[in-house]
Amino acid sequence: MYYIAICDNDESVCAEIKAILLEHAAKLNLQVEVDIFYSGVEMNQVILSDNHYNIIFLEVNLEVVSGIEIANNIRDTMGNEAMKIIYMSAETDRAMELFRARPVDFLVKPLKKERITYNLEEAIRLLQTGRPCFEFYVGHNFYRRPYADIMYFQSNERKITLVTVSEKIPFYGKLDEIVKQLPETHFVRIHKSFVLNYDFIIEYSYDWVKMQDGSVFTISRGKRTFMQDLLFTKCKNATRKKK
Repeated sequence: MYYIAICDNDESVCAEIKAILLEHAAKLNLQVEVDIFYSGVEMNQVILSDNHYNIIFLEVNLEVVSGIEIANNIRDTMGNEAMKIIYMSAETDRAMELFRARPVDFLVKPLKKERITYNLEEAIRLLQTGRPCFEFYVGHNFYRRPYADIMYFQSNERKITLVTVSEKIPFYGKLDEIVKQLPETHFVRIHKSFVLNYDFIIEYSYDWVKMQDGSVFTISRGKRTFMQDLLFTKCKNATRKKK
């Protein structure tokens, strides 16, 4: 799922962009959620309290709080380099100010459909480059979740549950095939039914591990010595890095 914000004080512009994005996302078989904001003040408040958007189409010349101020808050105040900013304006004389926030592009109004769709694809490409993701289908819907956000996979026959800090997504597949897609630097299979992300293990013993969400998983007998050595090594390396 990609979360997209559109901020422009012109309602017709917002409606046009949203329609184009939804239509093109459907063609690409991508899941997107698009929110519209009609004022810079509201957009800025949301950005400062909720940093979950992946892409923002942002009018430069907003009243009270400008698009430039919002973009600088994204980069400087929130420290968010991942969000992809696409500026929009009928004026083209503020290029140097815009450059500071490292936007994907600057769209000159009146907007052209092909530029909007191009920038959607470019923003997604950059997001994929920056955060490697696990890709899968739930029915006909396509999903992507960054490896770094996944706590574990749990299997019950062909039903897999992907668990992140904020959600649980069930889908059908084979854990054997999923393991082949996962980076060994982050994931380990401790049992025929469980694949865990090391970074979310908060406690472990010889025959079990406890995850950040409180779940406790049994380590299969054949994996216990391997897991003990692996987790000991990771803890030792983490301690060295802190020194």
